[in-house]
Parts: sequence; structure tokens; C-alpha cells
Amino acid sequence: MDNSNHKKLLNLLRTKGEMTKPELSEALGLSHTTINTYVEQLTAEGLIESAGFGESAGGRRPLMVRLAENSRCFFGAYFAPENVVILAVNLAGQEISRRTLTPSPVFEETLERVQKTILEITKSKKLDPSRIMGLGMSFPGVVDSERKFVEYAPNIGLRSFSFTDFESRLDMELFLENEAITAALAHRFAEPAMVGKNFVYVSVAEGIGTGIFIDGNIYKSMSKKAGEFGHIRVSESGLPCKCGRTDCWELYASKTALIRYYRKTGNFDDSNETLLLRLHRAFKKGEAQATEAVRTYCRYLFRGIETILLSLSPDEIIIGGDLGELMRDIADYGVSDLKLNSRFFGYESVPIRVSMFKETGAILGSALLPLYQVYNQET
Repeated sequence: MDNSNHKKLLNLLRTKGEMTKPELSEALGLSHTTINTYVEQLTAEGLIESAGFGESAGGRRPLMVRLAENSRCFFGAYFAPENVVILAVNLAGQEISRRTLTPSPVFEETLERVQKTILEITKSKKLDPSRIMGLGMSFPGVVDSERKFVEYAPNIGLRSFSFTDFESRLDMELFLENEAITAALAHRFAEPAMVGKNFVYVSVAEGIGTGIFIDGNIYKSMSKKAGEFGHIRVSESGLPCKCGRTDCWELYASKTALIRYYRKTGNFDDSNETLLLRLHRAFKKGEAQATEAVRTYCRYLFRGIETILLSLSPDEIIIGGDLGELMRDIADYGVSDLKLNSRFFGYESVPIRVSMFKETGAILGSALLPLYQVYNQET
């Protein structure tokens, strides 16, 4: 869809719901004739539909229109070390179906299972293949979206992998992105207040990724590599990173790092996920070992955030990823108890909040990648 006014009209209906043509005309600053033309065109494409008649202010009752929510379908695939999540959403971004797969040691076999799952969802939900608008794919690593190529995603063992053959086999347009960008996109889509904002999403999982939005739009730079803050150096300890460097931020402020700090405080034989639950309970109780681990973690987390603030001066920083409610308590501790943001000289007032999506932002954002093409416009 190339008409930016079409996109604005659709986005307005998505966020506002049912509207009359005069309301659309006023909101978009377009003439009634132009709005009539756009409504006819979008109705013919099946993207909007009649919603009956509104209340009359005198004279004939105005016709209401709304988004034809189920007229299109969009798929997403989120690739993490432990699982692959397949999500289908409609034109309003509402979930149609979700499946979770255990990845195969051979990545090509995982792709075959992704393709099979998409076909199963299409059949079970009776989706019209001609109305499926694409598959968004998100990865924890460096992604070249234009070439549909993952340069490296060390935490899932992927390097120099092209998806053009997979796109041909699937017979569906692919949209690839870094998982932090897709999680940021979920906020951009779900929160109207984020339109036009400069914000950075920090994804904390096995590694750390960042998604940058400037003026409400994805920013990646000419090299397509902007936002690799997870690999800035934050120490001189010589700790090796999978990327080939040493002392990267993600080695000290990822989920894996937090687990490492806590294990050092005691003799724990719990699995990583069980240990995180144990840590959260202990931290909320104020137990010394948990507090020590979180204090160490917080100092490194906020050290990297300070670099982002100094580099980009965003309106807001959102932290998400795999730690869920634990991250909310950690961030509160860093601000309220340790007052680490007081060191952000000149940036102390920049809001730092934890994602409302918790660990699911990148999953939703993956499906929103193809949907983004419908709604994105310079606003």
C-alpha cells in the first residue's frame, strides 16, 4: 500500500474504532470528496467495511465505517534459544493463533517445521492464503532486513544465513528484523502516544539487544547495524563474548549474567529458570544473597543505559525481555534504592520503564512486521 493517506485513515480506524466520514475528514484534514474516494477504494480492497449509521445531529444519519479486522492475516515467527513461537494476527493486530516449537539442532529443519506449522494454522483457522500478507521473523542478532539475511545471531547459533530460498518455498513475503526492534514495534503499534517519539527498547534475554525508534520510526543507520549496544565494552575483566569481543554489556547485564551473580552467592543446583524464581522470591523478602546479586546486576544494567542516554538522548527507555516481573522490581530497586539514575547528569528525568509486554513483546512484534507496512507513515 503506497498511499500515505490510506495508511493514515486505516491507522485512525484501528485506534479510534468506528467513525463517520465527516469525522475522518476533520481528523485527517482532508476534504469530504477525498474521504469519500478513499473510503470507496479501501472498501473495494476489503480493508474497511460499513458499521451502520451513527446518531443524527439533524438531517440524515451519517454512515459509519470501521476496519475490516479479519480481511487480512499476518504471521510472525520469533526465534529464541529455547523455542520458536509462531503467531498469526489479523488486521487489528489481534491474535488468531499461536504455536510454540522446540528448535532442532539443524536450523534448516527448524525452518521446515515453521513452514509446516504455518500451513497447519492456515488450514485449521480456515484462512484464505490470498489474504495472508507475509511472515515477520525476529532474531537475537544482527539482521539485514533488505537482503533478508541474518549476519550473526550467536545465541541461537546462526551466522551468515540467507532466507531468500525459504521465502520462495513458503511462497510468502518475508520481513526480517532484530528481536529488540520487533519488541519496540509492539509498543509503537499498541501505544498511540509513542507515535512520533524517540525511544529505545532494551531487550534483556540471553543477550542484550536494543531497538531504536526516531520520530516514531525504526532507525538502523546506513550500515543497518545501529543499536548493537549489547556489545559495548563495560569492563576490563577480559570476559570473552560469543561475538568475538570481550567484556560486552550483555555479558554483565543479561539474564545469564544475573543467574551467574546469584549462583556465586551460594551453592545452588537449581535449573536456571527455577533459580530465577528463587531469586525473585528471595529478593522481595530482602534476603542478603539475592540483594547482593541484584545490586551487582543493577550497576551494570544502568551503566549501559547511561551510554544509550548519552548517545541518543531519547524521550524514553523501555526495558523488556525474559525477566518479566523480576525486571520491574530490579528497575525500581536501581532507581528508588540505589538511585543509579542520579548519575545520568542532564538525563535524570528521562523515564525508564519496564515493558507492559514483559517477555512477549518480540513475539507480537514479529507478526506486526508485515502489518507495519499497512500502517506505517510519517506522523
